[in-house]
Amino acid sequence: MAGGLKASAVVEYLKTVDGADDRALTQPLSAEDIAKLIGVYTFGVAASDKLKVTVSNGSLQIGRPGRFARVIFHLGSWTFCPWARNRCELCSPKRQVR
Repeated sequence: MAGGLKASAVVEYLKTVDGADDRALTQPLSAEDIAKLIGVYTFGVAASDKLKVTVSNGSLQIGRPGRFARVIFHLGSWTFCPWARNRCELCSPKRQVR
């Protein structure tokens, strides 16, 4: 699809693979909810044990500070799915880590 004519054989093959084009059903977040999520989250004792949540072009992103950020999608109930990864819980309303 995004690869154009060069990728057409791959696209045709993937159409035959069950689940190859499944997409996560995303849920919207309010501007207020997005603002609550933006920040740096520490998850360990090492100086590099941090994740930074930002917004770019309207998309929520997560990554280690100074490194490539990955778009994350809200699946509902404060559960997020990074692009090309399994589900992960980023934050819950009961446990705001800031």
